[in-house]
Amino acid sequence: MAPRRSTRLATSRVVAPKPAPKPLPKKPKKKRSVASKAKTGTKKRRTGLSNAINPIAALGVVDPESKINGTIQTLDNEPCDVMLVLVNPQKHMDKFFILQLIESIQGSQIVYTRWGRTGTSGQALEQSFDEYDDAVKCFEDKFAEKSGLGWTNRSHPTVGTKYRFIQQNFAEKQGGYTSATWQYWVDDGVDGKTISWYDYDPAGSVKVEQLFHENSINSRLTNRLVESGIFTYDVDLSAMTQTNVKHSNKTSRRIRRCPEGVKLEDGIPQTISSLAIPASPVKSAAIVTPSSTPIKGASGHPSPVTSSSSSTSPPVDSDIDKFHFASPSSDFAVVKDEEHDEWCDVVLNQCNITGGSNNNKYYRLQLLEKSSTGNFYTWFKWGRVGDAPTHNAQDLKGPFSTIEAALKVFTKKYKDKTANKWGDEHYVAKAKKYARIQIDHKVGIKQELKSGNVKTEDIEYLPSKLHPKTKELVEVLFSSNTRDEALAAFDLDLKRLPLGVPSQQQIQAGLSILNDIEEKLNGEVVVTGSYPALSSAFYTAIPHSFKRNQRPPVINDQNSLQKRFDMCNILLDIYSQNETLRDIEKKRPVKQVSYPADSHYDSLQAKLDFVDHNLAEWKTIEKYFNTTKNSGRLINAWRVDRNGESQRFNKFDSLDNRRLLWHGTNIAVAAPILTSGLRIMSHSGGRVGSGIYLASMQQKSAQYTCGSSKFACMFLCEGALGKSHVIEHDDWTIKKPPTGYDSVLATGQIAPKTWKNIKVDKKNVSVPQSGAVDQSKNSQFHHDEFLVYDEAQVRIRYILTVKLH
Repeated sequence: MAPRRSTRLATSRVVAPKPAPKPLPKKPKKKRSVASKAKTGTKKRRTGLSNAINPIAALGVVDPESKINGTIQTLDNEPCDVMLVLVNPQKHMDKFFILQLIESIQGSQIVYTRWGRTGTSGQALEQSFDEYDDAVKCFEDKFAEKSGLGWTNRSHPTVGTKYRFIQQNFAEKQGGYTSATWQYWVDDGVDGKTISWYDYDPAGSVKVEQLFHENSINSRLTNRLVESGIFTYDVDLSAMTQTNVKHSNKTSRRIRRCPEGVKLEDGIPQTISSLAIPASPVKSAAIVTPSSTPIKGASGHPSPVTSSSSSTSPPVDSDIDKFHFASPSSDFAVVKDEEHDEWCDVVLNQCNITGGSNNNKYYRLQLLEKSSTGNFYTWFKWGRVGDAPTHNAQDLKGPFSTIEAALKVFTKKYKDKTANKWGDEHYVAKAKKYARIQIDHKVGIKQELKSGNVKTEDIEYLPSKLHPKTKELVEVLFSSNTRDEALAAFDLDLKRLPLGVPSQQQIQAGLSILNDIEEKLNGEVVVTGSYPALSSAFYTAIPHSFKRNQRPPVINDQNSLQKRFDMCNILLDIYSQNETLRDIEKKRPVKQVSYPADSHYDSLQAKLDFVDHNLAEWKTIEKYFNTTKNSGRLINAWRVDRNGESQRFNKFDSLDNRRLLWHGTNIAVAAPILTSGLRIMSHSGGRVGSGIYLASMQQKSAQYTCGSSKFACMFLCEGALGKSHVIEHDDWTIKKPPTGYDSVLATGQIAPKTWKNIKVDKKNVSVPQSGAVDQSKNSQFHHDEFLVYDEAQVRIRYILTVKLH
């Protein structure tokens, strides 16, 4: 007998289903990998944002608009709570398709769908089944119809013009996307409103917060079209603007996100410069970024350009001192254009490696006022990125007796180099012209924090309470020299970069271009532009200090792409660390305060206990290092107890096969790792996919360790490995262990011969006791590598300082 099936259609939402009648006799069910409750899923995290997220294990959330009382089913360890999107801003298309398999409290199986334009409730459909297998088949067929993919290969690239399967932040979804509210800026008197920030209506705020989280863990979702009443808004989550694309004026406004419990300033929004796009002739649609609307003066007319030396002013270029001894940079201040609410300080960059070219050059423009005379000057500097400035590549023009005369020279040069008019509402990057980029002028910290001086004119630091070795470690981890040395490994030598450190927004622009390169490599979508053109765009967005005879390398394979993703992750971690340092400076009082290293230590939110070299514990660590190394020397070790990590690790108490394993990293991100733990970044990856890589041989992890001139840092971590799935060949696509396994072991040709159990928190943890021996395996891997795909499956036990050679 055919199973009972009922179907209902609604235009905006679906009413709750009627209680199911007495079920008919059921046929025997086929055995499937399903459950009524979801198992722990792999955690995901996005690099590049300041508010990075780390979703909890996905359980799925029944669509609130369905009014169905039930729970989300799982299929192959994945919650049957699917979000599909079809986004094409060029075609003004942004649609969603929700697909869920729900078990109602009456016991019936419901395939629920809701679809429509983003921002609307759309239409909904319920299909009820008595037979579970029939419901699963309907669910899988619907998924295949909309995405072009089978459920088992749902993570594969999007098929043609079909809907795209995207990841969801189920923790935020469960909370109704209310962890932050959204506001828009009004400065044109619309509806009689005064100049200020205004709250979105609650429904609109929830929708944009959802889009924010979708963008945070998925690529290519920066620009979204949102229907709201009779209007459609282009929401740009990178430039943080909303543009009414259906209004004749195409009104564009600043928007901002207000996290719960965080008090934001009510002042005028900062101008967000256009993100860099290819300077080379790449055939693509023009990208425009709205600038801030001019603030009118009391008379209703635009205010004149004025000069300002307030604390928010960008720094005057210190290279002036190298060529103009009679006019030191300390005697100047950058002028602010009040009409366009923008400082007259412009950083331009252009890289073009298409067709055998080797262009990698910059241009700097500033409009300055000399405090000693009140006269005005323009400062121009140019050259190849990485080369020291020369006398023939700089020009300090002036004095000008009026600001209008100086502004005329400044704006003419700006137009010559960018083909844009200064003050235009929209900035459009033009082919064969310089692109405007953003620089983080606040990346440095005050000199006393760099040097560790205990006294300044206004501040007296209390003596440090830290162990001397701990104090030394913290000072190195937070040192600007450590940062500079780490970036130099990626051809980002700050001592040779005349432009400064890219801003957070500029890093996101670079990541967006890397996403395009990744999609081109994977063949996911048709990406306009060659690899040299896309690489040029990336090096334009994030200036690199290549030597004059060194052509910037084309990013055209997985290895070179991963290296640049890693670089961007490090830049974002450094940005986060700098924010911590700035907060420390803001909060400290005028008089006695904690020693800088003590404040930095507190910001780590981790307890570090120095391991005395006379302890048996030290001897165990030292033996492990010496028996599994190629070269180098162990210097010191600290026990690590990160806030909250032990509780998180407890959920894997039932797993055995626990091992103490190595993890190497760049010293620049050692402090962020101590704060946030080892993370699975959205673009972290390698030969065994996107997970946390651990090794039993120090010599293996040392390959991924980059230190400072003083030392490098490595971690010893306890991995709760459980049952390991063994592989001998590369597989870049792995995102979680196969069903029935807890981890992946990429077995190597060599591995430690013997292991010994030690007690850690009353559990047996294995530690190698001998060097490597040949395992007589025909494996592509030289060393054993252990992979876990859940961040909570690893607990950092020690941080070590080492000399690698």
